[in-house]
Amino acid sequence: MKYLNLGFKIYSDEVNKYDDEVIKILNKNLFSYVELFINPNTTQTIEDWKKFKKKIDLPFTLHAPHSIYNINLADKNQFEFNKKILQQQVNKFTEELDAKYVVVHPGKGHNIEETVRQLNLINPKRMVIENKPLISKKTMCPTYRGGVVEEIKYVRENHECGFCLDISHCMSTANAINKNPYEYLQEFQNLNPTCYHISGNKLNSMVDLHLHFTDCDWDLSKIFQIIDTSKNITVETRKDNEECFLEYENDFEILQRNFNFS
Repeated sequence: MKYLNLGFKIYSDEVNKYDDEVIKILNKNLFSYVELFINPNTTQTIEDWKKFKKKIDLPFTLHAPHSIYNINLADKNQFEFNKKILQQQVNKFTEELDAKYVVVHPGKGHNIEETVRQLNLINPKRMVIENKPLISKKTMCPTYRGGVVEEIKYVRENHECGFCLDISHCMSTANAINKNPYEYLQEFQNLNPTCYHISGNKLNSMVDLHLHFTDCDWDLSKIFQIIDTSKNITVETRKDNEECFLEYENDFEILQRNFNFS
């Protein structure tokens, strides 16, 4: 049986919170690395995360904080704050946990040129840029930078970094610009992603819903024929509380099952 390199996503302020649940899923061979989302001002948790990493004996990747925490690389007025968080906090996690890469959002509003200007000045360690959904769930208007292929291509041509292809972000953007979602996924794939994010969605949705795969109407086997399944794929379906872990575990199983049918 073939296996996907699936990643378990958890947040830095959840240190020691879900250890038993994580280990239970790990013991079923459902994931092979951890992607740790860095909440701002949580560097005091690093030592505990280092202990946990040693305990489970798996590599870590990181996700930098984003606009929810007022970090916006597209806004010149946020530069000093962005620099402080990325250089002083995220870089510390990167070094201490020996993270393979760090996923960074391009920002929202303004322009992609400002994103690149800030990236070149801040230069986050081991960075991979992530494509975003074009449309905001809150406003239902075009909001985010890096939603379209051209903007991710621009970042990579003007700042040395990898690329995290978020499949749901890509396919929802395709609907917003009247393109076929699977064909647009291929356009993003042509940029040679370093790694992937995946969560469930509706095939005609213009926004990212982070659904469990039981509620998703994608052809997953078709997606696995488009992307490079030898690379890391972080699962980003909803994990709001302990009761969600059965659904979350089922998401991993559905992905592995569809991969073996692809």
